[in-house]
Amino acid sequence: DGKEGNTPLMLAARHSHYDLVEFFLNQNAQIEVMSLDGQKTPLIIAAFAGSPEVVQLLLERGANVDSKNQRGDSPLLVASHIGNTEIVRILLSRGAYINAKTIKNGYSALYVATNAGYIRVVQELLAQADEVDIDIQDNTGVTPLICSIARHHVAITRALVDAGASLDIRDGNRRTPLLNAIAANCVECVQILINNKVNVN
Repeated sequence: DGKEGNTPLMLAARHSHYDLVEFFLNQNAQIEVMSLDGQKTPLIIAAFAGSPEVVQLLLERGANVDSKNQRGDSPLLVASHIGNTEIVRILLSRGAYINAKTIKNGYSALYVATNAGYIRVVQELLAQADEVDIDIQDNTGVTPLICSIARHHVAITRALVDAGASLDIRDGNRRTPLLNAIAANCVECVQILINNKVNVN
């Protein structure tokens, strides 16, 4: 189309029309085509639309699980951003790179899920203990733990600490998680950190 440069396959994926997606794939529609605005591939669109069935179909037909748009968004980042645990699980099972980051801000899947407060997605990502970088920092040095504290996401803070997030790491302002918890006035977060023997000095 003329507005964003979507193909028929992309539009079918956007509206989660499984049969149409399958039809266009059978007609040899390009599965890795990028929209003219540089923001979308069929798989990224399907992940954003929240359709596990269409995501699965595209992957089975050979879609690149780590395809990225011009911002650096991957399907896993998009699924984590909207909080779709099932799609996150599918993408991880297909080998999606869990520590991919956006270009401008350096956000990872774990960061965006934490920022939005999606505890189930966070737990799904943390379950990939051998692969996920729990202390991955954005372009300002903020880790998922520091982000969760700033957002007062207490359950996520507890999950990250229990999974071994660093209590001593510093962000771009040289603040530790404890200093950030105090600045955010998140008393429960302070208590979690103290219970895990953070250095109070």
